[in-house]
Amino acid sequence: MQSLKFIVALTLCVATESAAAPKAAQADPDIRTGPSAPGRAHGGVISALAISPDGRLLASSSGDELNTIKIWSLPDGRLLRTLAGTPGAVLSFSNGGLSTAEGLGHSDLVNFVTFSSVGGLLASGSVDNTVKIWSLADGRVLSTLKGTRIRNVRRDERIRGLAFTPDGRQLVYTDEFGVHVRTARGERLVAEQNTGWVYPLLAVSRDGKWVATACTSCYPESQSQKLALWSLPALKRIAEVNPQSNKTEALSFAPDGKWLITAGDGAIRLWTTPGLLFDRKVDEKSAVYGLTISPKADRLAVAIRRGSEGGAVVKMWSLPDLQPVTHLKMPKDFESATDVVFAAAGGRLIVAGMNGHIATWDRTTGEFGPYLLDPAVK
Repeated sequence: MQSLKFIVALTLCVATESAAAPKAAQADPDIRTGPSAPGRAHGGVISALAISPDGRLLASSSGDELNTIKIWSLPDGRLLRTLAGTPGAVLSFSNGGLSTAEGLGHSDLVNFVTFSSVGGLLASGSVDNTVKIWSLADGRVLSTLKGTRIRNVRRDERIRGLAFTPDGRQLVYTDEFGVHVRTARGERLVAEQNTGWVYPLLAVSRDGKWVATACTSCYPESQSQKLALWSLPALKRIAEVNPQSNKTEALSFAPDGKWLITAGDGAIRLWTTPGLLFDRKVDEKSAVYGLTISPKADRLAVAIRRGSEGGAVVKMWSLPDLQPVTHLKMPKDFESATDVVFAAAGGRLIVAGMNGHIATWDRTTGEFGPYLLDPAVK
């Protein structure tokens, strides 16, 4: 476990925005409009994107007819493999919540995917309340983890966050109970904590020292803090704050781990670590579906459900000053931008859409690139 000698005591505070740096004048962003899509990557909504640590693979997950996960090569965008589930599949669990049944995919929308840095593994989390660990070599399901159920209401069951640690040794995920750390293939529970929140989102720092959790459906009367930082792998609480927000829609660490960005309740907020001290914010009234930080930590890109003029938009700000830089207006058939990721080098942005589209944008040229397409999808 990483030493945390610089932390004298657990930080318990309510974050205020009055001490934030004054807002700088906002420049007008560069507006870029995407071309219509010639086809689709999935037959339904794309819920998440993930880039492999070596930058050679992209995973996209969906809620199409078979709740598919697709693996694409980069930079050419070629479809390599489709991992499919079955509608209404009956899932069985054994061995303390771990199933080793092979070849059984998800039975509902797959809302998270993540690559391991070692072992050729992909993990996925679903609204069916399971985490599955897949072999990228042959597409088999190696193990299935069942999310904890603490309420007798079926709609409350789902996996809400998922990430491998950077060394690939542990898998971190959140469900209705809280946050869990397991060995990479799920065989052994390392640690778990009940956050007391509904569906906590998570982000893992790129040095593997911390995991941040944030509430996606908190209530004003709740006394629980809504944004927290935990050590890995022991899940000891380092800091927790009330971000004056009842809903966090997305969050991510900067590559160097010195700050955390959250989006929700009408604003993008920047917090310094490890104390989770509020630094600055920029207003964003539209719903946020996903955010990503460039590898050099000089750009923030956010997938917006609908912009002020209607239609899907990806907005980019410079970091850490949060000045608007570029707005990507997606075509009408995109409907909503559901997730966004930077390719490994940071020069290419990949955007997923509500109707099964995956678009690319070249940051160097400022031009849209080719769509990722599956010819089998009509």
